[in-house]
Amino acid sequence: MVSCHWLSDASIGFFVPFIFLPDYAKSHGMTSEEASLLISIIAVTNTVGRVLVGWVSDQPWADSLLINNLSLIAAGVITALLSLFTSYGALCAYSAVFGACIAVYVSLRSILMVEFLGLNRLTSAFGLVTLFQGISSYIGAPIAGSLFDHTGSFDVSFYFAGATIALSGILCLPLRRIARWQQGREEQAGAPSNQGQDGSSLTGNSDINYSLVSQQETVL
Repeated sequence: MVSCHWLSDASIGFFVPFIFLPDYAKSHGMTSEEASLLISIIAVTNTVGRVLVGWVSDQPWADSLLINNLSLIAAGVITALLSLFTSYGALCAYSAVFGACIAVYVSLRSILMVEFLGLNRLTSAFGLVTLFQGISSYIGAPIAGSLFDHTGSFDVSFYFAGATIALSGILCLPLRRIARWQQGREEQAGAPSNQGQDGSSLTGNSDINYSLVSQQETVL
């Protein structure tokens, strides 16, 4: 369920920069070509970032969850602060960083689900997560658009998008501890109760050993 919340929150604000960034750039005097180039920068750094994060996550020292969380928080913070970026160079820098950060979120999604849910649950978990992600993506941009219509400013829309993206990273900070707690509960619930299905004691296998000894004595 935490995974659903994580991906839902990230997906709510995920597409807002793609939709509003070109118009925001044009509102600060950039041409249509320059505004369109910002989306291309996101695409390029996102593509390169997916390859790099795949390599990094394979290293024995890499913590995939920590990398994912820090990337989402960073993407959320810079998106919330986007109203401070008014020059074209600053917007290009934002596009490059945002594209790289969301590459981490996309690339590590399946890896983290396998780590915390297990490979045998990946199919059902991925389907459920994709459902939540689709719903969140569907409602995120209209909410941001409604905020722009009511305020007449892109700032609130970017605040909203940045907050939801950063929140998804913050929610995952205690995820490993929650997973350990859940695993402990499952192990405790599934541990042998020192009794077999027929009610016989299995503690130390004493009864089984005693039965084998008795059989050996009978044969002798």
